[in-house]
Amino acid sequence: MSDAIAPTIPAQLQKKTPAQNRGLITRKKKLRTISDRLPPIKN
Repeated sequence: MSDAIAPTIPAQLQKKTPAQNRGLITRKKKLRTISDRLPPIKN
């Protein structure tokens, strides 16, 4: 799973410690979960 996320992480973030990266990934997951709960946006 982390392999799928890794390419999307900007180069600047890869310089941070794994703990910081984990925090950022967790935050992204939370945002994704919230957006999944919302009804889909129609274009």
